[in-house]
Amino acid sequence: MKDFPKRARCVDWRDGVLIFDNGASIEARKPTIEIMERLGALSGMVSFHACGVPLTDELIKPLAGLKNMVNLGVTNGLLTDGCFPIFASMPKLQILTLDGNSAVSGAGLDALGSSKVNFISLNDTALDDGGLTLAASLPKLAYLHAERTRITYEGMMSVAGNRRLNIIADSLFTPEQTEAFHIEQRERTKKKTALDQNSVREAKETLRAFFAAMTQWEAETERNGFDHPNAAPSLL
Repeated sequence: MKDFPKRARCVDWRDGVLIFDNGASIEARKPTIEIMERLGALSGMVSFHACGVPLTDELIKPLAGLKNMVNLGVTNGLLTDGCFPIFASMPKLQILTLDGNSAVSGAGLDALGSSKVNFISLNDTALDDGGLTLAASLPKLAYLHAERTRITYEGMMSVAGNRRLNIIADSLFTPEQTEAFHIEQRERTKKKTALDQNSVREAKETLRAFFAAMTQWEAETERNGFDHPNAAPSLL
């Protein structure tokens, strides 16, 4: 196999060909660990998309930890829920497209809890209500594409408490059901949580104590000077 470019920001793999930055291309009919290790060595890669390539969880492991990866897609592959911890190791990942990986149910989505992922596409997968619940718990997720999956109307309504989440699944729900979901999101947003008065009182007392201590420190510092040995320790 030909040598890979030393640097590449965008890599597309389809029809048995690897294309680097819309330029250089290398024939790669079958995925192997060697190929994936070479791809994993492209530390500057920000985008990787493989369509119709039978990539498994084991094969994508060499991509773990790619520090600049932002947009990643493996469509019509052989991934399972075991792929999510691998994607979670990519600190800048924001867009994840896994359409057509029929073994993905969403059961491993909680691995992305600390990630920056804000868009996930799981069309034509086995995503179910359990996976939907995990997706809704992701702090940055704003868009979830779930066409032709196993999620139900009840499952969708159960995550309406997440007001930022947009679920795109027109093949599963009627316009009326989708609108009912958005209405429920808005209604839950309007509901105000009762304040814990004890916590409010403690917060006020803490703030007053801070102001008093700060005023005292400022007076002592003005009197003794910033170079006094007690100035910094007292501030800390």
